[in-house]
Amino acid sequence: MDQSTPHEISRAEAGSRWLLGSILLLAAFLRLYRLDLISISNVVGIQGLNALSTLRLLNGRDWALAGPLTEDVRSSAFLISLSALVGMFCWNPIALLTPVIVLNLLSVWLLFRLCLRHFGFFPAMTATLLYASSPWAVLYSRLLVPASCLALFCILLVDFSLRWLDEHRKHQLGLLVLLGLVVPQIHFSGLCALPWVTAVLFAGRRHLTVTPLVAGASIGLAAWLPWLKFQQITGWVELSAWARQILDSPAAHAEAFLQALTTLLQMLCCSGFEFWFGNDLSTWPEDFPGWLIVSTSAGSLLLTALFVGAVIQAAAGSSSDFRSSRLVALWIGLALILSTLLRNTGSPDGMLVTQPFGLILVALAADNLRRAATSRWRPAMVAVVVILIAGNISFLAACLKLMNSGQQSPGAACEFSLAQRQTVLNSIMQDAGPNVIQITGPYSGWYPAYEYLQHFVAGGVGSGFEWRSTGLCYWIDEESIPEGANEVFWNRQKERSINPAISEYLGSSPDWVIERHWAIEQTQIYRLRFEKRQPLH
Repeated sequence: MDQSTPHEISRAEAGSRWLLGSILLLAAFLRLYRLDLISISNVVGIQGLNALSTLRLLNGRDWALAGPLTEDVRSSAFLISLSALVGMFCWNPIALLTPVIVLNLLSVWLLFRLCLRHFGFFPAMTATLLYASSPWAVLYSRLLVPASCLALFCILLVDFSLRWLDEHRKHQLGLLVLLGLVVPQIHFSGLCALPWVTAVLFAGRRHLTVTPLVAGASIGLAAWLPWLKFQQITGWVELSAWARQILDSPAAHAEAFLQALTTLLQMLCCSGFEFWFGNDLSTWPEDFPGWLIVSTSAGSLLLTALFVGAVIQAAAGSSSDFRSSRLVALWIGLALILSTLLRNTGSPDGMLVTQPFGLILVALAADNLRRAATSRWRPAMVAVVVILIAGNISFLAACLKLMNSGQQSPGAACEFSLAQRQTVLNSIMQDAGPNVIQITGPYSGWYPAYEYLQHFVAGGVGSGFEWRSTGLCYWIDEESIPEGANEVFWNRQKERSINPAISEYLGSSPDWVIERHWAIEQTQIYRLRFEKRQPLH
């Protein structure tokens, strides 16, 4: 049976408070440890800059309509508005990330409550421990992107849905409809909530009531109005391109499905970290020794087998005994289908919506094995769970050690940490003295990550015209000088390659000359002076 009796739930709650508290302390420690190592990528920089713009709108009693276009589908303004509200009281990169961390900590607690209510104590303990210590979950909870806010709302949606199917209360119906419409607004991968809620309503169709259904739908649809208004203002261009992408090249959907399935399995295990660091983990043997990779690979195989077994059991079991687990499996299946249709192969954000529910299925499979085993083997199975948790923590410690060393590859999700970026900006500030710092970079003359941090480290950002008074700007990239190359020759070649981007970004003529070049770890810094001082008119 999927459900525990009320007596079992009460006894488990009384005996597990200390354990839940320990799990929450572990989750908080892993998510709050060394916040100076949070990733400040260009995607994070764009989110932060939009939060600053939203804060200015709030000061003018206005509101942002939508978030920035950092993925194929633009998300709502939920994240940047939440960050802007925090920014009213404390404006720095860690403060702006605080709401994301809090939402993820609450999701750990809610996952325990969900599993305890619908699946029992051992699945609740196992799924919550795996989720609290998951390197994927921890790293995402330290990343300022819309997908990082999904878990809490998805868990709430599934919990209210399963409770409504059991208890048939009106407020549960209204909340599940409301959440089903709100979740896609947080991140586009939440669109799987719409068909999932439809399936839940069909399963409980005999208990539908009009008032909560209409109320939840009305409030949920109202949440879409700012985003739809933005699409109307921009001529529906993004939605048209999105629709064309779904219809074009049908053969690409098979590749997208395999990529989505691979991402799902990687999120359940300690694998697939090329997204975070840009290279295979064997590139850093000092941080990821062989024993750690072998042990985590073995754990990954075990978790994958448990997941597959749980899906098969949910599909083959009777509807009365496995309704809850079958609906959880349906959620994952709908997310796979959505990711296949959207062909979101560039980022794993689209599959993050499945992670807590995949771990629920893993925990259910482990519980079935525990029940089938003799009493002599049950402690051994608990020990295996503990070993998996220890492996997650060890792997996460290795990840943070790598980020602290600064050896990760440029362009990865964890390309450079807050501490590394601040070191670069401090070096430029020392070189610039009292002059206003004008930073340019390889992204059409722009470097969002550094412009974002300038608001905290350098006390503001130039308007793009202050360089006219000083004739100075700084170019930052990660293109190292080839070994054995002459630096003078390299600087002349670099001038020719970066002048078009700088001149277009700053509105100047292409007459920038490199005065000084230095490097901090992988970051190359160039101080350039404008020779003619005659901007284009």
